[in-house]
Amino acid sequence: YGYRSIMLPDAQYETDLLDSMRYFLSHHVECIVFSSITRFHSIPKSEIDALHHLILHENRCKFLQLHSNYFEDVSSVYYNDAAALESGVEHLITQNHRRILIITDDGTRIRGVADVFRRHSLAPEIPIFRTPLTVTRDEITDMIRQYRPTAVIAVAEYHGLSVYSAAYRLGLRIPEDLSIIIYDDNAWTEQLDLSAIAHPIGTITESSTKMIMDMIGSPERQVLKKEITPRLLLRKSVRKLP
Repeated sequence: YGYRSIMLPDAQYETDLLDSMRYFLSHHVECIVFSSITRFHSIPKSEIDALHHLILHENRCKFLQLHSNYFEDVSSVYYNDAAALESGVEHLITQNHRRILIITDDGTRIRGVADVFRRHSLAPEIPIFRTPLTVTRDEITDMIRQYRPTAVIAVAEYHGLSVYSAAYRLGLRIPEDLSIIIYDDNAWTEQLDLSAIAHPIGTITESSTKMIMDMIGSPERQVLKKEITPRLLLRKSVRKLP
């Protein structure tokens, strides 16, 4: 059909990334854009090594990692998610919140949260721990009931919806009883005036497009990098405590 670039599906589609790449390479595409952000922590290292070997030794096609910088020797447009989450925690601390519940399964982000507390010479009043990616709405409701946070940062849309639903089920008003920051801005977070950590879609799109065209236009193999820091959008879901 004349397409010059192919975007491969993420892990949610249960598609084997290596087989997908081989399939599209058989159709002689000029660039493959792929994401490793949700997949590589759960597949065998041998498969990751095979994928890496394919990328490095394929001369007819260029490759771009989107969302992450897992392979340092492959071009990428990626996010500094740890710094973005730290900005959310930093804001909550300046608003006098100490009982902050973080819902994420990302270890790097968790370490960043601990660093923020240390910089303020504070000990977190709620344990900082990784939440399983499969955590349910009922489990999140139980966590809020158990830890009694004054603020929650929920990473990913599903977890954000679960936190919002849990607050409603527990009779907690936002932000009077519970402050909320959602990681990833969406139509519903904007509609409900919830503070959010947002990825600048325009910048991501422009950077990715330019990088693809630069790689396709060069006969040499290039390793291009663009780090993007998501921004904190302050709305009406965070209250300053006395």
